[in-house]
Amino acid sequence: MNLNENFSGGKLEIANKGRTYSDFRKTLTPKYYIVYRDIFFAYCAFFIIGYLLAVINNIGLSPLQMIILIGLGGCLFGISIQYLMLFFHESTHYNIASNKRVNDFLSNMLMGLIIGEDIKTYRRIHFGHHKYLGTTKDPENSYFFKLNWKSVIDSLTGLRLLNVITSRKKWLKESRKSELNKKKIIMQ
Repeated sequence: MNLNENFSGGKLEIANKGRTYSDFRKTLTPKYYIVYRDIFFAYCAFFIIGYLLAVINNIGLSPLQMIILIGLGGCLFGISIQYLMLFFHESTHYNIASNKRVNDFLSNMLMGLIIGEDIKTYRRIHFGHHKYLGTTKDPENSYFFKLNWKSVIDSLTGLRLLNVITSRKKWLKESRKSELNKKKIIMQ
């Protein structure tokens, strides 16, 4: 679909159709069964890889072969978890169920439990990301980090995850302080 670069009147128009983007969105029909199918496939991959990693010791491989397969299995395991997390992101925008409460419940049960995060908390972080995209105030600022050996080692050892968790908690705390200060100013 070609989008016209003309933002006349603050509305993005779809080329040759004369419709605004918001009008176009209203014509779309969500196919939630595809979302649920894909989440199911992600869990299938997750459990199959986990099972294979658990039984790998019983198939008589050399130590080198086991190290290679465990490394490969770990990568595939990580990819399947990351795939599930794409749906966690989509649920911040209420895209996995038409009802917002159902959306949040499914998100917390199907994805949030794996990463230990509640969707309402992550939604605050993610909407902060939309608000501050490209700035140092962006709570999801991984695009500022160089891809080098240190970042690879940090990711493989879990140090990167700890850094993300710590920075998110710090951002939430600062965000709450800022909101309280705004409320105090308004009340005065």
